[in-house]
Amino acid sequence: MTGVFEFIELYLIRDLESMRSLKSEDGLGKCGYQMMMSLCSACEILGSLERNEFSKSGGNKRFRFFLEKHLAEYVPSWEILYYFIRHRVAHDFITPPGIAIRLNNDKIRHLGMMDDWFVVDAYVFMDDFISAYKQIKMQ
Repeated sequence: MTGVFEFIELYLIRDLESMRSLKSEDGLGKCGYQMMMSLCSACEILGSLERNEFSKSGGNKRFRFFLEKHLAEYVPSWEILYYFIRHRVAHDFITPPGIAIRLNNDKIRHLGMMDDWFVVDAYVFMDDFISAYKQIKMQ
């Protein structure tokens, strides 16, 4: 498992930190979609490792498994995160109308509604993921 930790720390987390360093004045743009894609993929990868399941199908189950085990507060939003953010960014390069990827470190609006928009704050998600990852590594 050391190789996995090394990969996550030297590539994924460093990439996320690099993206976060591009400060956004209005909470938009500046690699928000890329951060979300990386974070969703990381959740799916770690879910695969923890379940010891690597088939081509079932990524949604591995993603949800990771959230249930490590980020329980995300479970009510898992379908939005997986199908409307992860899938849509991966295949359409954009989220559908009604979903806002923000870069404000706003824990209050994160995974909630603002006007008619479902808000995901990529910075909050990143911090939560890294915290969960550190717990996994300590096990």
